[in-house]
Amino acid sequence: MKVQYTGSNVTVWVDGTQIYSGVINNIPTSAGKIGFRSWNAGNMLFDDVTYSDN
Repeated sequence: MKVQYTGSNVTVWVDGTQIYSGVINNIPTSAGKIGFRSWNAGNMLFDDVTYSDN
């Protein structure tokens, strides 16, 4: 999964296919923080997370 967040615009790709692009308002954007959230999922695993500022 790849997520690109610019301002309030969010684009999401899964396995190279774009699955979402839109505006999400009211997301905290404090510098130096990253977070994950899931809904309706029993167990989630996030592995090999990388951050790029380019």
